[in-house]
Amino acid sequence: LAWLAAETRGQPGPSSPSRLPPPMRCFSAVWAAASAAGDTTAPEWLAAGCFTAEDGVVAPGACPGRPGGRQLLYDAVHKVEAARLYGNVHEYAYYYVDLVVGNPPQRTSVILDTGSSVVAFPCKACRHCGNHIDPNFDFAKSGTAAWVPCGSGCHGSCLDNKCGYHQSYTEGSSIRGHWFTDEVSIGDMIQRNPPVQAHLGCHDDENRLFYTQRANGIIGISPRGGYNTIVKEIVQSPHVDKNVMAICLAEW
Repeated sequence: LAWLAAETRGQPGPSSPSRLPPPMRCFSAVWAAASAAGDTTAPEWLAAGCFTAEDGVVAPGACPGRPGGRQLLYDAVHKVEAARLYGNVHEYAYYYVDLVVGNPPQRTSVILDTGSSVVAFPCKACRHCGNHIDPNFDFAKSGTAAWVPCGSGCHGSCLDNKCGYHQSYTEGSSIRGHWFTDEVSIGDMIQRNPPVQAHLGCHDDENRLFYTQRANGIIGISPRGGYNTIVKEIVQSPHVDKNVMAICLAEW
């Protein structure tokens, strides 16, 4: 599982000229981590970051003998998922990634956070949410979405007869909403990463930085917390066969 840095995305939509693929050399970080975990079977072209359609992943060119296209795709043969990271330090002060949620799929953008485990974003009925890159998630349009009920399976408080959450962060921002389960995959629709079932937060109140940020929500990848993170759900699925994740931030 790889999170790869790309240039900042502008307006939403797959045709936006700023939705550029990340440097392929970042993929070497994935297999460096895999080798440390005992996997020494990674082929040379993969370690070099040279992907083509025959490998299940299409990469931007510049690989002699392995001409490619412009998109990262799920590698079903080697069971590698990848997603583009957008953002920067000097302007956005964060990096974010796309998620595809529900059926039919809806895209939402979430800040990548290594210090928390909550995955949450605004829903359409949000009472106090800012203006973000993607439309707020429409729960009613997803045929696979289900609210988490109150009771023993609720890792939170009971709000409006549904399992709720309230998360505060060190700098003073906070989010509040309800837990639900649905299909989710990392990256956008172009990458075609297979979905997994996960617990997600549908917030109807966001404050301070969550209100003003361009990305819709947050994806916490810390292993602590009540529910499994999306990363844990992915590595426990048949889609990825190594418990390895890499985050690559680079400039060329």
